[in-house]
Amino acid sequence: MYAAMMPGSASSMISNRDISEANRLASDLSGLNFEPQDAAALYVLFTSSLFSFFFFLFFQMFIIFSFVQLVVKNIILAGG
Repeated sequence: MYAAMMPGSASSMISNRDISEANRLASDLSGLNFEPQDAAALYVLFTSSLFSFFFFLFFQMFIIFSFVQLVVKNIILAGG
């Protein structure tokens, strides 16, 4: 997972385990019968989960950007 932080790495930040867990969740949710009021609760749960996912994604991008900045700064300070 952290290999994606290295420059030139083509590794995915999402593992096969993450994908299988997401597929299992989707399968579990599709098997449930929801009433209209349950749909609203599911919408709130989904949007809050989606927000959490994007927050995590942008945080990871911030870490990568900070790492690249640090590497470039050290290269410049070392004289190229």
